[in-house]
Amino acid sequence: MSVVMARGSIQPGGRAFHFSLIGLLVSCCLIGCASSEQIREKQAAAQATLSEQDDSQCRASGAAPETPAYQECRSRLIEKRAENEAAQARRREAFQKTTAEGTSALTGH
Repeated sequence: MSVVMARGSIQPGGRAFHFSLIGLLVSCCLIGCASSEQIREKQAAAQATLSEQDDSQCRASGAAPETPAYQECRSRLIEKRAENEAAQARRREAFQKTTAEGTSALTGH
């Protein structure tokens, strides 16, 4: 059986194939850059939202900005958030450990 390649078609090992491969790699890199930029933008927006929420909560408690009470309030909220994140990480780690032990018991590995 004979396979006829159309003129200008992309053949593995040919020049057009290499250019196509390079184009594909460049496209993938650009997509990755756009994705990481979007992640940074989302993180910045989330941080701004948290800051606004903390500000509102401290003001609602009667603390005025630029006062020691306000700064203490903001610090407490940041500290509480960090403690909650650490507790969540510990729970996640414990869950993964439990899951891994269960899998080991089932497979004998």
